[in-house]
Amino acid sequence: MSMRRLDRRFIHEELYRDLGPIRDRKVVICGCGALGGHAAVHLARMGMRNLVLIDDDEVREHNLGTQPFRFQDLGGKKALILANDLYRLTGTCKATPVTKRLTSQNAERLLKGAAVVLDTFDNHESRKAVQEACLELGIPCLHAGMSGEGTGELHWEPGYVVPPDVELPDPCAYPLGLSLVNLTAALAAELLVRFLLHGERKNYLVLRDRLRIVEK
Repeated sequence: MSMRRLDRRFIHEELYRDLGPIRDRKVVICGCGALGGHAAVHLARMGMRNLVLIDDDEVREHNLGTQPFRFQDLGGKKALILANDLYRLTGTCKATPVTKRLTSQNAERLLKGAAVVLDTFDNHESRKAVQEACLELGIPCLHAGMSGEGTGELHWEPGYVVPPDVELPDPCAYPLGLSLVNLTAALAAELLVRFLLHGERKNYLVLRDRLRIVEK
């Protein structure tokens, strides 16, 4: 491949593999917090251009330590801020922000047409709505989450068990919180790309102990 044909913004990817066939595939990210926000940044910097960001939440002070937001973003809608940031980072990623809550009533409408969905919601109701809509529509879905003990989980449908809402410590409030979140989010982005390129679906755990990644 001639170097003149490479987009140097994404040369780290283009020297390794050709993402051209999938760059414009529609990737829907449910939740723009720690995992969803960082996964979106990774995907945009890999050269993915067609992201839909679903989150009705606003940026709060306690988000700043582990989510891709700044002090001046406080009070703003996460999905809108993130969409603007992705374009400023790359000049190519024109993400569509959806600043409404995903529910069982609107999930199918919001997810319809996606090539793949990444679910990073932090509550049972929203995760269940995403799961049911994706199964009904036949859309591949990768669920990503962090436990209160600092374990990251990445699990494809089918077979994902939606966890109940329980009173746990903030999944980001532990040593190496940002490192573990970013590692899990980066792996989620890579799994989405591998699926779009090759149809590969593998499940992983990211363990705080020695920062290990193990296939489930």
